[in-house]
Amino acid sequence: MSSSPNSNKFRPYFTPAQLAEIIRCCKLASSDIALLSYLESFNLKIKHDVISPALQTRPSLESRLGLASSTSMPEYSPADLHSIWLRDPNFLTPKQLILVQQYRWENELMTPEEARSYEDSLMS
Repeated sequence: MSSSPNSNKFRPYFTPAQLAEIIRCCKLASSDIALLSYLESFNLKIKHDVISPALQTRPSLESRLGLASSTSMPEYSPADLHSIWLRDPNFLTPKQLILVQQYRWENELMTPEEARSYEDSLMS
């Protein structure tokens, strides 16, 4: 029994940053409007928390404490770390939490009180 190529569907796993890069590349190099529309709608659902991550990996205790070597942990952009922090800050290491706070401050995502406290911590 043979099925048509369009009836087979597969599900890859991407971070929000990877999905944004795929969308950027499709806009530059692809004429497949249906694919671009699908990817952009999927991206909007992620941004507005309409869908939850299908796969969440939890770092080891050593990684969360910042004791594991940096080569064993994937590199995330500050925006990715912020997305993770919004869902569950327990998934982040102390070093990653520092990056999240810096990202929040640089992008004016803190309350005025949080910003003052962050700025005070930088000065001390």
